[in-house]
Amino acid sequence: MRYAYIMSGISGAGKTTLASKLASVVVEADHYMVNEEGEYDFKVERLKEAHAKCFRAFVEALGSGVCVAVANTNLSAEEIAPYFLAAQAWGYEPKIVVVRAPVEVANGRNLHGVPMEKSKLQEVRLNDFLGNLPW
Repeated sequence: MRYAYIMSGISGAGKTTLASKLASVVVEADHYMVNEEGEYDFKVERLKEAHAKCFRAFVEALGSGVCVAVANTNLSAEEIAPYFLAAQAWGYEPKIVVVRAPVEVANGRNLHGVPMEKSKLQEVRLNDFLGNLPW
């Protein structure tokens, strides 16, 4: 069985670190937030394009038959669904992996300068998502 991992967690929780241990290819929208100097440069106006490129990279990896993981925050069913369905369409077994860390710890180690207020909102969204699961 081939697996596709869909990581879910707040910024700095350790999604990318764990994903790189689980899969040979890791994709994330952050990869498309790099400026011409090769530095991370978040621009909200580029977010939609970054997520579209990330999804295309995920599908390309599925098409090549490798074990793949997506390491975006994926804090809702709406964010997870396209990856889940694409994995199934390519004959993979999708696995949702929730990575938890205390918000203070995660915020302190996130690499992109996410403000604490945003980390706390991400934690609320994650808890809401997990609380609404049918199991």
